[in-house]
Amino acid sequence: AQALSIAPSPSGDLIAVVTVNRKDGEIDIVLSSAKDGSIVRNLTSGFDKSFGFTNITQPTSFNSVPWMSWSPKGDRLAYLVRTEKERTLIVQNVLTREIEMRVPMKTVDDPESPSFSPDGRTVALSAMRGGIRDIFTVDLENGHVEN
Repeated sequence: AQALSIAPSPSGDLIAVVTVNRKDGEIDIVLSSAKDGSIVRNLTSGFDKSFGFTNITQPTSFNSVPWMSWSPKGDRLAYLVRTEKERTLIVQNVLTREIEMRVPMKTVDDPESPSFSPDGRTVALSAMRGGIRDIFTVDLENGHVEN
């Protein structure tokens, strides 16, 4: 129905789009062609049953911050979802649709705006701890969250 946030792939061939799926009444992430705008694939179609989370979270700042980030190689996408009472960082392979990593964000509140590091080994994000917003990093090898 509408593009809430976009992120061009490192190669520039694809654009990840957070959009509203009118049929299911939920937010999805779709990949579209940067050349002609055609939909290449819906990454999160049916996620409520098969991916183990209830919805993609919307940043508190809404559209003024990125909702997702591409890995430097352009093969993975990082975004945040709601799992029961907490948010979880998801790293999903865009080629296979497999979720490669889930990091429950239990030690921070209101995480948003994930961004891959240039080497693809960590994801930086904005979050709150003790009522103060700051920048945190998530080590993708062990899931450790550090201020």
